[in-house]
Amino acid sequence: MNKMLFIQLFCWVGITAAWAHEPAAIYATLKIEQQQLKVALEVPWTFVEGVQAWAATKNQPADFDMQLSSYLQGNFQLFRKKKRLVANQIALEGGSHQHSATIYLSYQTTALEGLKLSNTLLFNIHARQKNTHLVYFKNGKQGRFITRPEQQEVFLSADNQTTNRSLHTTLFTLFTTFLLIGLVVKSRLF
Repeated sequence: MNKMLFIQLFCWVGITAAWAHEPAAIYATLKIEQQQLKVALEVPWTFVEGVQAWAATKNQPADFDMQLSSYLQGNFQLFRKKKRLVANQIALEGGSHQHSATIYLSYQTTALEGLKLSNTLLFNIHARQKNTHLVYFKNGKQGRFITRPEQQEVFLSADNQTTNRSLHTTLFTLFTTFLLIGLVVKSRLF
């Protein structure tokens, strides 16, 4: 039985090492604060590469701040009834991890419900890019929305959210289930 437990633990270590983190993923939070929509984009270190690759195709000036602003305006867009919202503030800070940065955006709107979000950030350099958005609605509900190259837009609604169980979550659930079954079987045999 100890061999089985060892094999399960070995497999789990291999799984977590392989799928522990998506290095190109962008994580965004959207919430209303102080009568404005506040967006925090946690971006990976490859984000600079994406901005520069995009700027090279658009004949952008060499100034990174201008490139960043243009890249965000062209690839992170919010709409209300076909009218595009424009960020009135952009700030860049160090991220929550050593290999990331956080971009803060502010918009003049007081409601998230009914907004259309288009987020194509890093789609220009990663064919399988996935951008995850955690949205805090006024009614206390949270929504999770994901954009990918095959689904670049989502409508923000507390009742309409993306439900996407990652492979990592599924494998973790399966491993935990088998581990518990193995422990129960072991305790009954010995």
